[in-house]
Amino acid sequence: MTQLARRLGMGRVNPFFLHESQHVSVRLLPYDVVARAMPVSAPEATARLTLEVDIARHLAGNRAPVAGLAADWPGGPHIQDGFVITLWKFIEHVAANGDDARHVSEAADALRRVHRALSDYRGELPSFWHKLDRCDRLLENEATTPALGPVDRAFLRSTYGRLREMVTSTPFEPIPIHGDVHLGNVLITPQGALWNDLEDVSLGPCEWDVGWLPEVDLAQFEPMNQDLLSAFHYLRSLCTSVWCWARYDVPEKREAADYHLEYLRAEFGSRRSD
Repeated sequence: MTQLARRLGMGRVNPFFLHESQHVSVRLLPYDVVARAMPVSAPEATARLTLEVDIARHLAGNRAPVAGLAADWPGGPHIQDGFVITLWKFIEHVAANGDDARHVSEAADALRRVHRALSDYRGELPSFWHKLDRCDRLLENEATTPALGPVDRAFLRSTYGRLREMVTSTPFEPIPIHGDVHLGNVLITPQGALWNDLEDVSLGPCEWDVGWLPEVDLAQFEPMNQDLLSAFHYLRSLCTSVWCWARYDVPEKREAADYHLEYLRAEFGSRRSD
């Protein structure tokens, strides 16, 4: 991060770690800039972040409620020291709370406006299955999920296939969606909710996005297909489990991996064997 800052003429910065998920987020103090970095070796990293930057510019042009690119420095993507890095505006906010009805309502309203702003995006978007099928590839490759036993692996793979069939057998009209809707990607500000993390914007059913929101009023998103909402409920749980199995060395990820696996077994099969 410091090397990139010097290259861009920012001078000396003090990196402050914020968050780690698919990417690492670091604030570059004293600037109101957040650098988000992903290894160049990550699947399609450069292409995904290039598309994310283009989408962010489109949404900013449509005044969509999203966290935008850095105002005074080129957003990127930049290649530096084996990482693909993008630069975003740091926004003072509080974390969205799923138990706060106002937070959920603001997040839902902002999501509806993001969908509307995405509707005239003319760039090429991947299918939402592109992200979900990465789960299946993680399950195929034992090296990426080494803590997952063969019985549990077989169960998750068969359940994924079953849920995928349920979705593909239900007609829907794909639209541009956020693709990674959960309250961890929402910033609550005095001006309302802002959506963050646009790297999974894709073409898919509105139900995939909406179903992630807790206790949301669906009226503003109608029409909704209840069969799709039900299938996606379980598919989200499965993907969360798989992504957490890939990070099983992290205690909170381990807890989530086990929880969602047991939840799915209760719905689709017998309890896991020891």
